[in-house]
Amino acid sequence: MLCPHCEAPCKQDARFCPSCGHRLHYNEVSTRNVAKKARLWWCIPLFIFLLLTGALLGIILAEEKRTEAAIHAFKKGEHLANKGKYQQAQQLFTEALNKRQNFPTAILDKTVVTLALAINKDLTKIDQYNKAQHYEEALAQIDQSENKLESYDGQVIQNLKKRLSTQRVNTMVTQLRQQMKNKQTIDALAPILQKAEDLNVPEAKKIADEVRSQIVEIAYNKASNLLKDNQFSEALKAVTDGLSYDKDNKKLLKLQTTIKNAENAFADAEQQRLEKALAAAEKERQHNKNDAVQLVKVHTKLNDYGDVVVSGTIKSDATVPISMVEVAYTLTDKNGKEVTKNKVYATPDKLYPGDTGHFDYTHMMENKALKVAVTGFTWYVDN
Repeated sequence: MLCPHCEAPCKQDARFCPSCGHRLHYNEVSTRNVAKKARLWWCIPLFIFLLLTGALLGIILAEEKRTEAAIHAFKKGEHLANKGKYQQAQQLFTEALNKRQNFPTAILDKTVVTLALAINKDLTKIDQYNKAQHYEEALAQIDQSENKLESYDGQVIQNLKKRLSTQRVNTMVTQLRQQMKNKQTIDALAPILQKAEDLNVPEAKKIADEVRSQIVEIAYNKASNLLKDNQFSEALKAVTDGLSYDKDNKKLLKLQTTIKNAENAFADAEQQRLEKALAAAEKERQHNKNDAVQLVKVHTKLNDYGDVVVSGTIKSDATVPISMVEVAYTLTDKNGKEVTKNKVYATPDKLYPGDTGHFDYTHMMENKALKVAVTGFTWYVDN
């Protein structure tokens, strides 16, 4: 028992406190002891409350720290994903989910970068198809890859779609360049030209220009050959076909004029020649008939497509205007063996005394250098 005055320990039957000397009463001591014990029991719940509060606070702080770490890993992963570093981004999204399993955005973004890694493999496969010239398989793979992205959106998906779109254009351009080889008719080249124009990219525009140039040469050669046989309507149709793909082409427009003039001249050519022969002096007539054209120069050139381009310059030595000058020439190989003969009209259609004219003709797909020798000229003498 304790002293009610100084709380020093006392014997149970003591009448005075051995410490302070006060008289002890049993009831007073007992009541004081009971009160003190009661105060001690009230401290226990408070201690437990403080202990639980501290533990709960620790748990909350720890969870907040895990959440912050998960968010940090997620944001870093998003940054890397937008830069195309999908493998690193995938690892960071996995780290975020390990810290916070209930993280829907991280789950979605991890799915997206996993898909991006699969698309990267598809792009590698597409490159392999293109190198093997399996363009249809490459385009089919691009379709499949784009279908994989249909259900998703966001910056990463947009980047992937752009890469696939670029790959599609590159594949189609490469395919067009392969297809245009060895095509020698307008009907064969027209679909390639249409596809190139539809792509609307610089490389495709270059292909379109090349195809259009080939079409012009084909139309020009066909019309020139028909004109030599006096098939004026068919020659004009061939020129019109070429102009439908290049309406402002000067070469075809000049040939069109030549054909029309030839057609008009052909109807009355015999009468005109007779009148000129009767009106002109014999010497002048003979000169204008036989010596009116001089060759200034002629040469050949082998272009990048294996075509031999013959071009040259003539000069009128006539005393009157001459028209429809036709140049005949022979092509021979390096051994002097004859390869082909040809005739081509010079431009402009009419040459006045002392004027010069030019002629050219493209022999398609010869694939070797040839020599040219002019063998003669024919022309019409105007009044």
